[in-house]
Amino acid sequence: MPRVSVVTPTYNHTEELDRAIQSVVDQTFDDLEHIVVDDASDECDPRTIVNRFDDDRLEYVSHEENKGAGAARNTGIAAAEGDLIAFLDSDDFWTEQKLERQVSEIESLNDEWVGVYCGVQTDRKRLFKHVAGRVLGDRPAVTGDTEVLRRLLYPNSGFALGSTFLVKRDAIERAGLFDESLSRYEEVELATRIVEVGKIGYVDEDLAVIGRSGYPRATAVARSGERLFERYRDAYSETDLDVEAAIRSHHFLIARSFFREGKFAAGYRYLKRAEPHDVRQYPRLGYCLFLGALELGKGVSQSS
Repeated sequence: MPRVSVVTPTYNHTEELDRAIQSVVDQTFDDLEHIVVDDASDECDPRTIVNRFDDDRLEYVSHEENKGAGAARNTGIAAAEGDLIAFLDSDDFWTEQKLERQVSEIESLNDEWVGVYCGVQTDRKRLFKHVAGRVLGDRPAVTGDTEVLRRLLYPNSGFALGSTFLVKRDAIERAGLFDESLSRYEEVELATRIVEVGKIGYVDEDLAVIGRSGYPRATAVARSGERLFERYRDAYSETDLDVEAAIRSHHFLIARSFFREGKFAAGYRYLKRAEPHDVRQYPRLGYCLFLGALELGKGVSQSS
């Protein structure tokens, strides 16, 4: 059996998927399998991308109907044989030593630690990240349980698991699979349960490159955030987490999402209840307002 199972959900991605698969093929750690789960793509056929690779470690699985990223990841976990599971979204990719570094790190830790994540590079925001880091200082890495959860609960905090995460299979078996009812924050919800069974470590290298092939709908962001905090408000409150501050930060993200879609009235309603956790959020707010104005402009030109 392979040591590591890589799970990649995909939906209507082609060239990005090719890049993601290639980055797994190129790993210096090769005791792995790679399971690509097509979530019923209807604009392309990811199987054609998978078939480009002559690699018997690569497996293709497909859904007959679209179920969402959480369900696709769960399908991949069910098919996985490794005792370590890594997640790689189809619009992201890894540097060559990502798995080697992480497997070495998790093997060096005792049984209290059930997973590790790593630093990220961002396809389109390297300059912004560099300038923000020089002016405001880099955000420190966090490890453990409550500290990891605190950072995850603040959207756009410069921290996410996603394509950075390597986790022990038995930790997922104890915590449970992804919540398939969520179209956003499903990774935060899973991490909430993961840190109840063990700690999460960190490899201080930028080993994953995060792309951006699209944005979730603002209504999906709002609905999933509300479900997350309804379900875990009491559990979060039992720790030293500032739940109300986290909720206000989510409202800021939701406002930005509505603004980006040109829905300024809905965005303003959330903005009145919002509070950013970091001054880095203000330039993003301005950018979303700009994109929303462009969307409104398109609507006016199409109706005239």
